[in-house]
Amino acid sequence: MTRKLLLTMLFSGIASASVLAADYQLIPLGDEPTGDFRSRGFGINNNGDVVGLGNRDTAQSQIGTRWLWDGSNYTIDVLDGLEGIESSRAQDINDSGQIAGFWVDGQAQAFAWDAGGGLNSFLNGPDVPFSRVRRITNSGKVLGWLEEDGSIFSYQGYIYDLGTSTLTKYGTLGGDVSIVHAMNASGLVVGSASSIPNDGGIRQAVTWSGDPSTPTPLGGLGAFAGYEETRATRITDSGIILGSAGNRDLDNVLFAQNEVWMWDPNTQTATSTGFLDGYEWIKMGGANDDASVLVGHAYREGENGNAFINEHVGVIWTEGTGWVDINTMLAPEWADYTVLQLNGMNENGWLVGDALNPDGDVEAVVLVPTPSSLALVGFGTLLMARRRRRS
Repeated sequence: MTRKLLLTMLFSGIASASVLAADYQLIPLGDEPTGDFRSRGFGINNNGDVVGLGNRDTAQSQIGTRWLWDGSNYTIDVLDGLEGIESSRAQDINDSGQIAGFWVDGQAQAFAWDAGGGLNSFLNGPDVPFSRVRRITNSGKVLGWLEEDGSIFSYQGYIYDLGTSTLTKYGTLGGDVSIVHAMNASGLVVGSASSIPNDGGIRQAVTWSGDPSTPTPLGGLGAFAGYEETRATRITDSGIILGSAGNRDLDNVLFAQNEVWMWDPNTQTATSTGFLDGYEWIKMGGANDDASVLVGHAYREGENGNAFINEHVGVIWTEGTGWVDINTMLAPEWADYTVLQLNGMNENGWLVGDALNPDGDVEAVVLVPTPSSLALVGFGTLLMARRRRRS
């Protein structure tokens, strides 16, 4: 069974998303060509290129995958150099086409990849048994975390510069854990760090400016003092910080509750973005450059429940609307798809995530605004997707 896509460019240009779109068309991206179906989309750049993973075979192994947009359709390409690996994930892609992700073959190992240089396992070796990636910037800096002593609750945030092959490690508040999540054009880095040794990695939101060994706790989070943990996950060039507050699940690893907040550099305080009606858990997957539009997913019973991904609902946020179920905004012809997660967005308003397709499989998808919403949202680039019947 195959699926073919016919995509036609209707209008081109570039503008930022600033208001919530009324309707979205959906582009199903398919699975890795030789796979037993299950694909997921994690990152999208401003050219419309997508990265994620697809299944390689009936053993359900995963392989880092990219879907390249050529102006009229998507083509699937798996990342070479990862053959024989237990599983791999392409996590993020920048506007130059550089990709960052990680593979798991006993332990997680970060990698970078580009079409010219292929696979770059920049942190692998006996001194770094575990490393993962959060994102890659347009300047070629890979952000994530690594550990060097074999303990899952003892790791450091890092930034690796692909251009200079320079690794910078980021310190904690006196505990065992730090994670680098994002940095802005001014070089301000945000993430999370622990303050108490051997506490299972409970962290609080921090910034690093200047000395990477010394984080500063983010102030103004008093409204979220009732949560065990806070994280700063994104920062705009104007200094707006996005993050979350949450409590651990019974396994002390995953969040059982999660609330997204936005920190204002003018007031030096964070305010909640609220919840989707009927849900008590929101995880942000992406935002545009001015933080006027956020995307993510809501979950009914905490992150570590049964039927994990099928209980997710893709959501989108603006200040005027709060969190909205994205499935209520799909064009009618896509009613047989259910968007489960939104994991990223670009400055043209395209969204990437995962959906449950008509066959009951999890499939990577891209959402683009419809013509009726173009004037409303100010999106300069609009692509429409039309399905051909499967053969």
